[in-house]
Amino acid sequence: MSDSQFPTTLNNAEKQINKAKELAAKHLGIQAKSAQLTSTQGCFSKTVKVSLQDGQSVIIQFRIEALDTEPFIRARNLLGNTVPIIEAIDDPELVEAGVLPFYMTLIPGKPWLEYEDGWNDTQRSTCAKSLGRLFARCFVEGNTGDVVDSVILPNLHKLRALALERDDVKQFSLFIGKLIEDAPALKALPLFLGHLDMNEMNVLVGEDAEITGVIDWELSPPPQPFGVACYCIQFLAGEIIDKVFCERPAFEAIDRGFWGGLVENTPKEIRAVLEANWEAIQTSVMIGTLFKVMSIEGDKVFVSKITLKALPQLMRYRIPALRGSSTAYSS
Repeated sequence: MSDSQFPTTLNNAEKQINKAKELAAKHLGIQAKSAQLTSTQGCFSKTVKVSLQDGQSVIIQFRIEALDTEPFIRARNLLGNTVPIIEAIDDPELVEAGVLPFYMTLIPGKPWLEYEDGWNDTQRSTCAKSLGRLFARCFVEGNTGDVVDSVILPNLHKLRALALERDDVKQFSLFIGKLIEDAPALKALPLFLGHLDMNEMNVLVGEDAEITGVIDWELSPPPQPFGVACYCIQFLAGEIIDKVFCERPAFEAIDRGFWGGLVENTPKEIRAVLEANWEAIQTSVMIGTLFKVMSIEGDKVFVSKITLKALPQLMRYRIPALRGSSTAYSS
């Protein structure tokens, strides 16, 4: 984001660094030694890495949009130190000026993106499998049927109604109708806490290609049927270029590595349920894909024109358990 979006007390790098050092010392009771802006900044935030006198480093983030910390807490309860602690910092003057300050623990490693060009397919597969192993810890107890009836099906019906109103969505009405028909099968699946913004910046990796952390959980909803959030692996293994979804050269290695690591490390009793319900999981992944393209907030539906163009290909994706030796997007 631009410095001009901040109040004058925080509208350049020097001011942000000095304020971050002040807030870190105040919040933790440890003197700050140095600070610097991180290499990547968000659309609605400025992030500063602060080094403290005791040798540890932490993150101070200044935001101009509210942040719900509950998804971070849910994820950290399951995934431990691979998810940062995040806490609001009490600073009435900043809040009055429209800036919300937060403290976060620093997760080691670098974003997947910074390794991508130097990796071979084996390293990409290793990393994806590590990510799958991590997410195998995200199964939670609860009534999946309630979520299907109260969230999944009502949202699908909203999208079908939208398809009757908008010409650009109308071509997907049969696809949406089939998902409505098949959605009750998701009641047989376990609940799963997924990350709905799993991209190359939010996955942190060590030199050994093992996952060290997953950040930016704020877009992740409460647990949903397993598979809904797993559409995201397509956006690590592929990318949208000029509104066209393109597979990276290592797509198969990444996609199969993720699913393999996840399923192989799922608790035995849950894995038996998954293996008995692959078609329901496929439906769940397709529902997640649709919700990625047409996101729902209350009674409003927001359609991404970029991913809408890519949806015809994304609809053809088949999970490894069902496609066998075929490629992910076989006709």
